[in-house]
Amino acid sequence: MWLIDRSNLDYGSARISRDRGDTWHPVILPKPFEAADVTGIASTDGRTGYIVTSDESNEWAIFGTRDGGTNWSLITRHSANPPSGEILPGPGTSIISTSTSQIPPMISKDGGLTFTPAQGGISGNLD
Repeated sequence: MWLIDRSNLDYGSARISRDRGDTWHPVILPKPFEAADVTGIASTDGRTGYIVTSDESNEWAIFGTRDGGTNWSLITRHSANPPSGEILPGPGTSIISTSTSQIPPMISKDGGLTFTPAQGGISGNLD
């Protein structure tokens, strides 16, 4: 199980449970993102997962794991136009970024490197 703990409305931290929710482990990302606000987390198969986050300068990044969340590596880092925040597992190993009023749903079929507008059957806000 993967979730974002939003006990503080201004901050979200990622947590993973490997025992169906009995215990939860914090996700620790590499510097400078180790204490960054997590805005999205998704797993496509329980071992492969993705996190969208941003650092103190509001520079966002996508991190990925292939070992159930034990180790995380930077996939991409940008200074503008991030996925809109929340991410969901998509078909196969793809991930979908939910929409906002300004940004339509986006899909990544390459592990979060690039996002393109989702086509066919997705409309309106998903968040």
